[in-house]
Amino acid sequence: MRVVVSGVAVLTAALCLTGVAGAQPRDLGKPVVLLTASWGQGPGQLGRKDGSEGSSLGPMSFTVAPDGSLYVLDQVNGRVAVFRPRGLENKEAPQEAAYTFDRFISVPGTTFEEIEVGADGRLLLLDRLVREALVVLDPVTRDTEELSVLGAGIPEGGGVMAVLVRKDGVWLDYGREHSVRVLDSSWNPCERKIVPGRPLRGEDGTLEASLGVRGGADVRYEGTGDGPRSLFVLDDMPVGRLIDVTDGPGGLLLVVYHCWRWAEDGDSLSFQEVRGRWYDKNGQILATLSSPHTITPIEQFREIRVLQDGSVVQMAFTPEGVRLLQWGGP
Repeated sequence: MRVVVSGVAVLTAALCLTGVAGAQPRDLGKPVVLLTASWGQGPGQLGRKDGSEGSSLGPMSFTVAPDGSLYVLDQVNGRVAVFRPRGLENKEAPQEAAYTFDRFISVPGTTFEEIEVGADGRLLLLDRLVREALVVLDPVTRDTEELSVLGAGIPEGGGVMAVLVRKDGVWLDYGREHSVRVLDSSWNPCERKIVPGRPLRGEDGTLEASLGVRGGADVRYEGTGDGPRSLFVLDDMPVGRLIDVTDGPGGLLLVVYHCWRWAEDGDSLSFQEVRGRWYDKNGQILATLSSPHTITPIEQFREIRVLQDGSVVQMAFTPEGVRLLQWGGP
């Protein structure tokens, strides 16, 4: 897996680290439960389709709107579920989740896999397999605009791995090899631009990540005017899957991965966990997080989001339903 991000361009050139000696990393502890939603079709519920002849499907993605509301892409039911913060209500009932159901927004189809919310409330939806298009939906007027994702840098929609909203527009990660800018900052079609990997959330630069030797992960990044830097992520058990690699506030770097250990029979896992590490500009581990919620048979397109303040949100599936969990930043 190769991902491009930037913002961590101040390490010593060609530096390869498993963590620099220094203060003990801070354990981010238990996450805050933002919301819980049971499976179903009713208010506050989210759809699930158990695949007997195809994939098992659930909510494909989620995002946090500029007003703080949570938007969950309830693909199976053809809608977006909106949850609002409880605010003062949560002080009276702290045992409850921090968000409560607000409303549904119907969307024009059941094959969307990714969602973003603009500052003006419009929704950006990705259908990479059927329409092979991005759809911009105004939930108030119900006006829609559709843009094919096919073109320079994107020969087929199934290769789109992520929608990346940056200050200069909307980019599509293709095959975890390069990214293509397809919309400008106002979400209008623009001349396409292709960069290797992913554009950074912060400053200019690129970042690539791949599974490496000894069960670790190699991260390579380069900022504007700097030579390549590298970081080797090694844990006490093998890194089997990279989930996300991104830059954070102040040029920090977050690596989230799924690690596991095989049982003696070689056919099952004896232990698995989702873990994350925040690194500073010198490659030192600042903070760590861990979650027992790992991949399930239910397909999802996005399971992790990193917010602007550095906090990490995970969408986890359980037999009872969906949980959104949040860890604080470093």
